[in-house]
Amino acid sequence: MKFLLALTALPSAFACLHTWGYIVSDCTIGTTMDGGAQVVDNGVVVCDNNWGLREDQDGHFAFNCLPGYVYAVEKTGTRSWFRNNANTYSWINNVKKDTYCCHGACDDRKGLSYYCTDYSWDTWQFC
Repeated sequence: MKFLLALTALPSAFACLHTWGYIVSDCTIGTTMDGGAQVVDNGVVVCDNNWGLREDQDGHFAFNCLPGYVYAVEKTGTRSWFRNNANTYSWINNVKKDTYCCHGACDDRKGLSYYCTDYSWDTWQFC
C-alpha cells in the first residue's frame, strides 16, 4: 500500500506525454503545419497548432500552449522540445517521411517536377 501511495505522489512530469504532428514541405508554398500537431500531457491538451504557431529564433515551429507550457519542433519533425511547469525535455521523434510529386507537375514527367514531402510522428513517453 505504501508503494502505491508513493507512486501516486509522483509529479505530473512523469505522467503520460503524447506528441504528434504532420508537417508538409511544399516547394511552392514552403513548409507548413497544415496537417496539425498537438501535445497532450497527462490527458490534457496543452499545446495545439490550431491555437497558433510561429517560427522561433532558431527556425523551429513553436506552438501556442497553455500558460506554463512550451513546445517546439524542427521543420522536419525530427527533434522536439517541451517544457511544462516542472521540467524541460528534448527528444528525437521517429519520423515517417513521404516524398511525392505534387501539383500535378510530375504527371507526364516532362517539364518541371515539383516535389512535396510530408513528415509525421506520433510519440508517447512516460506512459
